[in-house]
Amino acid sequence: MPPHTKTLTPDLVDVLIIGGGPAGLTSDVSITRNVHTAIRTAHFHMLPTWDGKSPIERMITGIFEVTDENGKVWKGRSLVLATGIIDVPLEIPGFDECWGRSIESSGILAINDVAPTPIALHVSCNAARFTKFVTIYTNGDTSKKDDFQAAIGPTAPFAIDGRRITKFVLGPNQLGIMIHFEDGTTKDEAFLGHKPVSKLKSDFLVKQLGLEITPQGDIKTNPPFGETSLTGCFAAGDNSSFLKTTPNAVNSGANSAARVAT
Repeated sequence: MPPHTKTLTPDLVDVLIIGGGPAGLTSDVSITRNVHTAIRTAHFHMLPTWDGKSPIERMITGIFEVTDENGKVWKGRSLVLATGIIDVPLEIPGFDECWGRSIESSGILAINDVAPTPIALHVSCNAARFTKFVTIYTNGDTSKKDDFQAAIGPTAPFAIDGRRITKFVLGPNQLGIMIHFEDGTTKDEAFLGHKPVSKLKSDFLVKQLGLEITPQGDIKTNPPFGETSLTGCFAAGDNSSFLKTTPNAVNSGANSAARVAT
């Protein structure tokens, strides 16, 4: 039941849902179909008190309270955080301009989340479906070159490039990408694949609630329902999943609803 509904809002509902993306909406629909009352934020990827006001407190009685930006207090017996994540761009000039246009295929940027050998090779194999040859760029990290080479083998259409990258430039007509290296050389690629590091959109909520997080920075949850380290508080979607995909967010939203609706 969204806040803007014309019907009277009860003083206490069964579930409070923060987040209106795939996970939050799925959780909302699943809960209401089980004849439970739920209040969710009304807009996609929006958070109450975005301007930094105190958004949520855990009451001694076990009731969750969320204070929105207008000062209204919403109360619920359970809480679902479906607040999503924010992609963190690389600190390499030109990355923002190229992202979403020429980053995704015949070169692989194997740093941060893509640095582990199994993940880099998995992403490279996906890129190899679209191009005949894939270059794995480690951006100056030469320590992994032998590991990559041993895992690739002598016949795979992959190569390792350990040069440090200084900037990216879009190709002519905004097609393709030119990679500039620290040694002054450049290389053209049709596409460059990379998974950026992400951070929690709900970081301030996590801190206020004292929730545990994983080494990857996601909210730590217990399968299959996604309950956090705080009893009665659940997390769903990208903020608590290694796989940041819409189908997975929908599934986790349904799982959280299955638990809070019992």
